[in-house]
Amino acid sequence: MNLKATMLILILAAQGAYANEFAIVGGPRFDNADSKLTGTTVEARLSFQAGVLGFLEMGGPNFIRSGFQFGTRAYGIKAGTISLGDARFTNFDLPIGYLYRFSDYGGAFLGPVISFNFSKDCPGTGCTGVNSTPIGLQVGASFKIAPQIGAEVYFETMTSKIAEGIENPKAFVGQFYFSFD
Repeated sequence: MNLKATMLILILAAQGAYANEFAIVGGPRFDNADSKLTGTTVEARLSFQAGVLGFLEMGGPNFIRSGFQFGTRAYGIKAGTISLGDARFTNFDLPIGYLYRFSDYGGAFLGPVISFNFSKDCPGTGCTGVNSTPIGLQVGASFKIAPQIGAEVYFETMTSKIAEGIENPKAFVGQFYFSFD
């Protein structure tokens, strides 16, 4: 087992010991980025992510929202009008944020997300300059539609590039969850 996977397992085990609520999450993500290479553009693509989240109560409506999510970030690469194919990066994400629940059925969250890149697949000559641990920021809302069923919608932006020519990545994510109180 590599060091990154071991670190993630230890972090999750420590968080799980204290969380007041767990949720299994999954849903689509719509990724887009900018290209800094002359004559090349990056197009948005749809992908999927899933994982678990834990919510640790800090008192009243204040919670720490953290967990582990596995997903793909996908980008279409074009040179002029010619499609070169899709670049796909498989990541394990570790969000660690603040959640304010304004009611039992809704809340808003904000916080950083640390990504660990585990695989990459790029068109043509391959991926160069891949950032193995990009850090981003998530801001979003969480809503329950039943006591244990809900959804999250959030915007994510990265503060660093994903790979050479794929910079300023951002994503819109919508995911459903099933919680265990």
